[in-house]
Amino acid sequence: MSIASDKIKGKKSKPKTILKWEETNIGSYQEAIETLQEQSNIPDSIADIEEQAFNIIDILYKASNTNVKKKIVSLKGPNWKASEKVKELISKSKNAFYSWKQNGRPKEQDNRVYMEMKNCKREVRKQVRQEDHLDSQRFYNNIMNNPDSKTFHQLIRKNRAQSDNSATLIIKDTNGDDIVEQEKQTDIFAEFYETLATPATKEHFDSEYMEECELRYNLINLIVPSIEMTSHNLQKKRHTTCKTTKEKNLYLATLDSQKAFNVVYHMILLEKLYYEVPADVWKVIQNLYSNMSTEVKWNNHISKRFPIKQGVRQGGVLSTHFYKSYINDLPIELEKRALGLSIGLEYCGSPLCADDIVLMSTDETEIQAMLDIVYKYSCEHRYNIHPQKSTLIKTERTKSKYQPEIIKLGNEATQTDNQATH
Repeated sequence: MSIASDKIKGKKSKPKTILKWEETNIGSYQEAIETLQEQSNIPDSIADIEEQAFNIIDILYKASNTNVKKKIVSLKGPNWKASEKVKELISKSKNAFYSWKQNGRPKEQDNRVYMEMKNCKREVRKQVRQEDHLDSQRFYNNIMNNPDSKTFHQLIRKNRAQSDNSATLIIKDTNGDDIVEQEKQTDIFAEFYETLATPATKEHFDSEYMEECELRYNLINLIVPSIEMTSHNLQKKRHTTCKTTKEKNLYLATLDSQKAFNVVYHMILLEKLYYEVPADVWKVIQNLYSNMSTEVKWNNHISKRFPIKQGVRQGGVLSTHFYKSYINDLPIELEKRALGLSIGLEYCGSPLCADDIVLMSTDETEIQAMLDIVYKYSCEHRYNIHPQKSTLIKTERTKSKYQPEIIKLGNEATQTDNQATH
C-alpha cells in the first residue's frame, strides 16, 4: 500500500482538455492518419484483434495531437491565483521571515525584526481578503446586471463549496457595515423574509376596497361549510372591433409587477377562487394558506419562526394558477371597456403572461385610460408596479398639431423609450 501511495503522489497531473472538432481541418486530419498508417507499416495479417485496435487508437491519438485544436477546461493546481501585488507582498514576507530566523527567532514585542515579520504577514492577509471581497462583489454585480443560467449555477456551486463555518462579507446592515457573525446574518435574513411575508400598507393602496373584500371573504367563509355542491360557471364573451390603418400611431406600455408572487394578499386571492373552484377544493386551499410560518436556516443557524401572511409558494405547482386568478380581472376589465387594440373580433389590447402585461393602443387618451385602470387595480390589490421595468414605447406615424400630453402611471410620468427589456 505504501508503494502504491508513493507512486500516486509522484505522478504528474495534466490539465483537462477537450478537442474542438468544429474548428478542425478534416482534410489535414485525414492526411495525417494516412501518413501515420504508412509509417507504422502494420501488416494486415496480424491475428491479434486487440493489438490491431491498440495500433489504430495510437494512430488516431497522434493525428489528433498534431491536427486538432484543444481547449483547456480544467487547470490542475489551486483555484486561487495570486495577483502581482500579493506576490510582491509574499516575497517581502518571506524575506522578513528569513531575517527573523537569522536573528534567532526573537518574540519580544519591542523587537524590530519580529514586528516587521508580523506586519508583513498581516499585509499579505489584508491584501488577499481585499481582493477576495472585490472578486465576490464583481461576481454578484455580474449576476445582477447580466443574469444567465451559467452564472446562476456558478453561484450555487460556490455556495455549496463553502464550509459550514464560512461567513460572507457581502451581507450589510442598515448602516452599511459588514456583518460576519453567523447568528446576526441569520437574523437579518429572517427579518427580510418576515417583512416580505407581511402585508404592507401604502398611502396609495385602496383601503375601501380592502374593507369590502374582507367583508365578502368573511361571508364566503361562513357560507362554504354549509354548501354540499357548487358548480356554477358563467361565461361571457364580448367582442370589440378596432379598425387600424398604417397611418395611426401605436402606443405600447410594458408593465412589470414588483415582487408579484410575494405580495399576493391571501384574503383577496381566496375571495376570487371562491367563484372558480368547488367549495371543498376552496376549503383545502384555505387550509393550505392559513396559519403558515417559516424560519431561515443559514450556516447551520436557525432563526426564530415568523408568520407568512401574504404571497404564494415559490415554485409551487398551483402558484402560477393562483396568481392568474389574482390578476385575471384586470385584462377582463380592459376588454369589457373596449380599451386597446383588436384584430378583427379578437381582443388583443392587453396580453398578459404571469406578472408581465402589455397595453397596446392607437390613441394617446386611450392608453392613459388603460394605465389609470391598471394603477387603480394595483392599489386595490395592494401591489406596486416596477418603475424601472415599466416602459412606454411610442411609434408615431402622424404628427399632431397639438402638444402631446404627458402619459402617467399614477402620479408619476411613465418612462419613455424606443425599446423595452423583458
